[in-house]
Amino acid sequence: MSTSTVTALLERHRFFAGIPERMAVTIGEFALERKYAMEEMILRQGEPADNVYLVCSGLVSVELYAPGRDPVVVEGLGAGDVVGWSWLCPPYRWSFDARAVEPSTLIDIDAAGLRARFEVDPALGYEVLRRFVPVMARRLSSARERMAECEIDRS
Repeated sequence: MSTSTVTALLERHRFFAGIPERMAVTIGEFALERKYAMEEMILRQGEPADNVYLVCSGLVSVELYAPGRDPVVVEGLGAGDVVGWSWLCPPYRWSFDARAVEPSTLIDIDAAGLRARFEVDPALGYEVLRRFVPVMARRLSSARERMAECEIDRS
């Protein structure tokens, strides 16, 4: 898929809606489209967070692994959602697992390349971070709620 095609996908994706075209073009340089089969793991807790993913179609489950128990589903993500923010914060390791619950198409963005670009284009870094902070807050709140539910279930 060409960079211009990926850039067009980025501009249509809800997460990057309204982003300046030059920024979409820059992000597109680090992006490609990937397809995941049902039940295929996208990322695993503890592994290097080298990518960020935008869901174009399908359904992705963000899960927290607990030894001896079924994974705790933190959130279900669909078209227009973003998967992963651990790539933004050292030590750049995933805090959760993510799995395609159904066949899914995602935009896969090289996080290391994008972070390096932030160093030379702080406006791009600010724009991306401005969009990620609400995602981070929502994800943490959701994880806290799920963990509280697990504690209630155990009592």
